[in-house]
Amino acid sequence: MEPDQHNDWHVVGATSHLGYPQPEDGYAGATYDVAGYCERCGVGGVQRHPFRFRSEPKASHSQFLQLNWVFDELFVRPEVPDVFERERVTGVGFGPALHHRTGRALERIQQLIILTILPPGLQTEGLQMVTCKPDNEEARSEFAGPKRYPHDYPFCGRVKYHWRHPLVFAPHTFAEALDIAKSHEWFGSGGTAGRAILVSRRVIDLIRARKWRGLRTEPVAVIDAAT
Repeated sequence: MEPDQHNDWHVVGATSHLGYPQPEDGYAGATYDVAGYCERCGVGGVQRHPFRFRSEPKASHSQFLQLNWVFDELFVRPEVPDVFERERVTGVGFGPALHHRTGRALERIQQLIILTILPPGLQTEGLQMVTCKPDNEEARSEFAGPKRYPHDYPFCGRVKYHWRHPLVFAPHTFAEALDIAKSHEWFGSGGTAGRAILVSRRVIDLIRARKWRGLRTEPVAVIDAAT
């Protein structure tokens, strides 16, 4: 089983994380529809409201930013929406990020809203799987930061994986993919979880041509498990 060497898809994330979502002791409830969200493992949050920042982020020379605790959302400087919209990058929209105290939209930051979830396709052989159940990573009743819940908070039984490099996907995963999408599968450890952000070679080329900063990229392997 040889990986596709064309590197048509990359997993991406910010090179550094600036600040924490607000309010730190309740950002999940302020941001997500928590009906399907598990406080123990972090799986299942569906965003309903803009993320809130303590202040306008620094790192003015970086076009891509992320918050601590939130590893599957990107925030971008104004030049990114301008180029992505002009180049018709598919699978994304843009929305405001808010100043927590005043509720106003930040002037130099927008959220890159990823609209598409890919179908299941992660090749899990060799990956460490974590199930939200007693006597596992999520079994502690309290975590630092926002993880404060009763001792008898239920376990959801859902699965996530520890990161491995490179991630390996089956070819069908990307058969109908747009330029930017999230994985069906969740990744993380302890009380944090997020989907992988996956972008096409076309987007990587756009970013590199403009020498934009703040984004780390790594090609994923695409392998047909039947071969």
